[in-house]
Amino acid sequence: MIHGGSPLQDTLSALRFQGRRDNFYALLESAKVPVLVEFGATWCAPCKALQPLLDNALSVYPERVMLITVDAGAEPELAQEQGVSTLPTVLLFRGGKVVDRIYGVLSQQQLGDFLRRHLTNHESPLLVKASDALQSGQSAQALVLCRQAYQTSPDRVEALLLLVRVLAERAKETRDGAYISEAEDVLSSSPATLQRHPKVAQWRSRFWFLRECAEEEYLPYLELITRGSSPYLPNRLLHEFMAATGEQRQAARTRLVQLLDTMEDRQLASRYRRALFSN
Repeated sequence: MIHGGSPLQDTLSALRFQGRRDNFYALLESAKVPVLVEFGATWCAPCKALQPLLDNALSVYPERVMLITVDAGAEPELAQEQGVSTLPTVLLFRGGKVVDRIYGVLSQQQLGDFLRRHLTNHESPLLVKASDALQSGQSAQALVLCRQAYQTSPDRVEALLLLVRVLAERAKETRDGAYISEAEDVLSSSPATLQRHPKVAQWRSRFWFLRECAEEEYLPYLELITRGSSPYLPNRLLHEFMAATGEQRQAARTRLVQLLDTMEDRQLASRYRRALFSN
């Protein structure tokens, strides 16, 4: 059980927001990157199936796209303003204006093709190929390309972040801790300008937490940090907290907070945080 505090808990939220009538246009105006807007609803099964694909997109294209999710049932006027008549609908904004849209039941391939059309025009060819390989499940090929891309451009945070994510993916698939060691070495030896980047700090915090995991938690945690929205481990730690008493309860609370600080899906983390502090 962990009793200390995470050394790098002060990380920024992922580029993911819940869109409402009172913040939607301000979010679009403030965006420095293209914005994906997903209109869905709680009752919509294809919308729920789309969520892990969108989570994966944020990981495959780190720092290159922002995601806004809008509950069309709660925000019907906003959906009407954007011409949304089918759920789910995904819009892509640049400079505050819609430049493309897709809708209906989407596959990972369809979403990947949609993103590549708009997000790879000005990217390193190696990073583009690495992202494509990762998106299609070819993590070994993605790793070869990521290593080349980072060696070519060690000052690019996109190259560093994608390399680290692919190393974590390889560790999960092969159960080989050498990939985690390599990722930690890459992070610690990265340029000082990248060391201060919040996403780099977040990955360092993740690997710190991973080292503290019990054996049975190791793979679930790798699943959580590579896929973004896997709820198994936070569910487990929340149940441990609720069943504990005294000092063990406080230690369980501390550990769950540390886990939530490393999660990419800030909305999911917020839900667990509310559950934690309501008990």
